[in-house]
Amino acid sequence: MAEETFPFTSSTLRSLRLQREWLEWEDRRRAAAQQCRSQRCPPSSQARLTRPRRSCRDPAVHNALFSGELQQIQALFQDEDAANMIVETVSNQLAWSAEQGFWVLTPKAKHTAPLTIVAARGYTNCARYLIRQGAELDARVGGRAALHEACARAQFDCVQLLVTFGAKVNVLSEEGTTPLHLCTVPESLQCAKLLLEAGATVNLAARDSEVTPLHVAAARGLEGHVALYLEHGADVNLRTSQGETALNAACAGAEGPSSSRRHQAAALRLLEAGADARAAGRKRHTPLHNACANGCGGLAELLLRHGACATVPNGAGQTPMDCALQAVQDAPNWEPEVLFAALLDYGAQPVRPEMLRHCANFPRALEVLLNAYPCVPSCDTWVEAVLPELWQEHEAFYSSVLSMVNQPRRLQHLARLAMRAQLGSRCREAASCLPLPPLLKDYLLLRVEGRIHVDPVSSQAMELSDVTLIEGVGNEVTVVAGVVVLILALVLAWLSTYVADSGSNPLLGTIVSAGDTSVLHLGHVDHLVAGQGTPEPTELPHPSEGNDEKAEEAGEGGGDPTGEPGAGGGVEPSLEHLLDIQGLPKRQAGPGNSSLEAPVRSEDSTCLPSSPSLISVRLKFLNDTEELAVARPEDTVGALKSKYFPGQESQMKLIYQGRLLQDPARTLRSLNITDNCVIHCHRSPPGSAVAGPSSSLAPSSATEPPNLGVSVGSLMVPVFVVLLGVVWYFRINYRQFFTAPATVSLVGVTVFFSFLVFGMYGR
Repeated sequence: MAEETFPFTSSTLRSLRLQREWLEWEDRRRAAAQQCRSQRCPPSSQARLTRPRRSCRDPAVHNALFSGELQQIQALFQDEDAANMIVETVSNQLAWSAEQGFWVLTPKAKHTAPLTIVAARGYTNCARYLIRQGAELDARVGGRAALHEACARAQFDCVQLLVTFGAKVNVLSEEGTTPLHLCTVPESLQCAKLLLEAGATVNLAARDSEVTPLHVAAARGLEGHVALYLEHGADVNLRTSQGETALNAACAGAEGPSSSRRHQAAALRLLEAGADARAAGRKRHTPLHNACANGCGGLAELLLRHGACATVPNGAGQTPMDCALQAVQDAPNWEPEVLFAALLDYGAQPVRPEMLRHCANFPRALEVLLNAYPCVPSCDTWVEAVLPELWQEHEAFYSSVLSMVNQPRRLQHLARLAMRAQLGSRCREAASCLPLPPLLKDYLLLRVEGRIHVDPVSSQAMELSDVTLIEGVGNEVTVVAGVVVLILALVLAWLSTYVADSGSNPLLGTIVSAGDTSVLHLGHVDHLVAGQGTPEPTELPHPSEGNDEKAEEAGEGGGDPTGEPGAGGGVEPSLEHLLDIQGLPKRQAGPGNSSLEAPVRSEDSTCLPSSPSLISVRLKFLNDTEELAVARPEDTVGALKSKYFPGQESQMKLIYQGRLLQDPARTLRSLNITDNCVIHCHRSPPGSAVAGPSSSLAPSSATEPPNLGVSVGSLMVPVFVVLLGVVWYFRINYRQFFTAPATVSLVGVTVFFSFLVFGMYGR
């Protein structure tokens, strides 16, 4: 037939002869199985052929069928036997040869029927002609019927033709599958719909694998097919022979993030239909394990929203987080941080530090995982796995991670972890309901920021730790030097609170400043240091001078209040101006104070009372100048003010041992004021009328109104004590935020303040 149809060359004829000989040898080697002829439609019964089918190896027949030439098919297939012949095709396939030790091309024969060939390729006219010539519709030559091949190739017209002529929609192949199982491409949706309308069983499982059409559609990510099968009553809880549900098949079939969208849509249809998100299949793999192993972040988040458990282990003891870490290297072109954040938001535990090496080359994913720890763990397990070019590109992030190893994190980060631990697996759902700003919500859900933020206290401590006093010497030198300086400052501060007594210690004197002139009392000599143009003062009167001479001096100089020098004047005008330290008028002898003698000065320049019943009181002013006052213990405070501050009693305030002497009727003895005591004097701004000399002598409570205001200076010490107490409380309860220099500084400030308080109130 071939020689009569086409002209062949000698080489072609030789090839055909060799092929025919090989096929005949193949026929002798194996026993040909007889195929039962299916019942034809219309329903009129016909006798089955009892003789075996004729086998055709003619390439001309092959070319006519595969090319779909209707005229050639009409010429070659003119009877029923020709329409039902077995067409054998030979294809060369690689096979391993154990004898030769390498792969060789081995011819492999394949049997099929003419109707199957034209139906698979969509030749509707050719298929109609063969059917009219008596071709069997359900013949499974080669393992599949014509309807199987038409559905597998999504040839809707041929499927419609076969169903119209009465092909069985539930016909099983040798593998035990129906035509509905072979609708595996999106274009076959119309074919599946046609089969279901024709009566195909949607829950019919395959013979060996027990796979249903819903499993196949879910594994292929065919959302339309899944929705169609569910509308026709497909059961989402049916399992295969390995225990896989349709949802397991959908998650396992998502091979990589690129195809996860289609499978995510199919899984959503199954979940809405009631599929169990926690159903475990083969090797106790849940749908979440399969989704994480394939790196499908969106699919995993969908399962988590529908109740999947993020902490359940599989048969090998691996959690979904472990499966996701192992999938990082397999799918490099995806965003693993989305999957990691979803797992952590739904209750997954932080990964083991040794597992961080899997995502060392993914900075964003590594940041999400590190933010799940209270402090950054050791980087020894993964830092060497980072590629040099990647380290250079993301140097800021990796440097911040290394600087925070085993260091305390920010209080804001610790608060985030505490809130996430409180919310548990409801973290993402609760975050959307909390009345928080969007930025704070993103921070709570482990938003990627590009670096690990350093705690301010830790950063300052690290900066201090990098500074050394001497090259090659550690920070302990700086600490020791700081302690020494602090001790010296405390000693000097304590010494500054000591008031030198010229009588008790001759080496320490008192410098009294007045204008451009100073009087220095040092030792046994009183030196008058005057500025330029100041006349040298005359010698002070000797204590041995009699009272007559003093009275004479007083009589001569008392009539001139301006202090002009008389014949027997005691001091000259420059010295008179010098002694007016506080800007007070010079005290003169009068009737009110004639009973009190002025203090006399001995040869060693120390002031002594003129009688054993008198005491000397040191009046110390704010400018560190002193004045010696002589009084009796029975004298009152008002009398002391009137004697030494005439006319300014209401402006002068006397302070003794931290107490304000407000009551002018109190005596010095009742106040425990003894000889050589120090009374601090403070002059208030002139705001009240100056009382006359007569009224200043009478002690009265109206001379000085009581001070009802609150002194701000007196509150400084309690406030500072409270502040120190608060700082020490935080140091004890939050010691991780206080570095060694901060603690040393706090101890130093406390000790310094203690010495300061002792110096103020200890005397």
